[in-house]
Amino acid sequence: MFVHNGIRTWQAKHRGTAYSDYGTAWGANQTKWGKKGSHTCGKSYAVLVTISTIECSDETIGTSYQAYYQFEVSSLVKGVGLEFDVVAKWKLTKKGKVSTSVQQF
Repeated sequence: MFVHNGIRTWQAKHRGTAYSDYGTAWGANQTKWGKKGSHTCGKSYAVLVTISTIECSDETIGTSYQAYYQFEVSSLVKGVGLEFDVVAKWKLTKKGKVSTSVQQF
């Protein structure tokens, strides 16, 4: 979520459910032990900006599961040179450890 002068101008969502059983981790489109993972990306709202998805993906790497979301935010107001990309990742290891990162560039 981004707040400018007390006004929420945009919010993107990167949500999912992943599981681990100390042998492997799994998420979207995978079911194990009756547990199915999920992963979604998109915008919740945008005021005076556009939010364009560049990539929304996920994968199992070895015994870990990782979800990835990259999007671009750009201004709808002429003369305002606002444009940047955001990359959000989260990862679940086979032992249940969760790590997250968000980068803006």
